[in-house]
Amino acid sequence: MRNIHFLNVFGEAEAGMVVYGDEKAWIHNLTFEQIRFRIRAPRKKVAELAGGNFDFRWTSRGMSSAVFQHDIPGLYFRYVDEFQVHGMRLEWNKNLPDYFSDGIEAEDFRGLTLDRFEGSEAREKSGRAAIVLRRGAGVSVTNSAALAGTSIFLSLENVHDEGLFPGNDLRQAKRAFAAGSGQFQMLGNLMPREQ
Repeated sequence: MRNIHFLNVFGEAEAGMVVYGDEKAWIHNLTFEQIRFRIRAPRKKVAELAGGNFDFRWTSRGMSSAVFQHDIPGLYFRYVDEFQVHGMRLEWNKNLPDYFSDGIEAEDFRGLTLDRFEGSEAREKSGRAAIVLRRGAGVSVTNSAALAGTSIFLSLENVHDEGLFPGNDLRQAKRAFAAGSGQFQMLGNLMPREQ
C-alpha cells in the first residue's frame, strides 16, 4: 500500500485508529490532514470482554497474531514509511477504562512528520505521553500543542535521525520529554514551567 491521503476526517469511536503494515510489506507515503478524533468509553460489558486488545482476524496470517493484548492509544501505527500528519486534534472523554493509553504510539517507522498535532494521553496525570515513538528513524514535530493534563509530551525509545522541533506549545504538559528523548533541532518552543 502506498500514496494514501486522508483529508478532513472527523470522528468519534470507542477505540483508537490503527495503521498496521507488515514487517515484509510496509505502508509507504501515508498522509493524515485535518483530522479531529474523539474517543469515548465503550459499554462496560464490551470493555470487560474485549477491551485492551488489537483484533486483526481479517488480515492476520495466523491466529497467534490475530488477536492480542495491547493498550489502546488514540492513533497507533507500525511498519509505516513516510507518514505525515498535518492538523490533527485528538480528544478523550472522561472515565475511560485503564487500557486506554497514549495519544499517538508508533513502532518500527521511518520518516515521520507531526505538524499541528494537538493531544494528550488518555487520562490526565497518568504518567503516559501524548506521543510515544519506538524503533524509528527520521522524525520532526512542528507547531504542535500539549492539551491540558498532559504528563509527558514526547517519549522516544531507539529513535534516531531526529529532525526539527520548532514552534510547539508545551505549556500544558508537566514535562516536554521523557528522560533521554531525542536530539532535535529546537527553536521557538513554549516549554512547561516545571522540567
